Amino acid sequence: YIECEGANVRYTLNSVDPTAATGLRLLKDVQPGQGVWLTRGQWNNARFIEETATAKLNWQFYKT
Repeated sequence: YIECEGANVRYTLNSVDPTAATGLRLLKDVQPGQGVWLTRGQWNNARFIEETATAKLNWQFYKT
């Protein structure tokens, strides 16, 4: 599970580097539980970039 704070983040799940204008958008400061859930396989290919400086990613791993 991933969420961000401070600034929006762009990400991709196919090993292609996102840019500040391309990729899926993870919005800052959303309600708890409205972040992104990734599977184990997606973590290997995930790439992230800040849209503007000051973004911070928070993540939690769950073992199933």
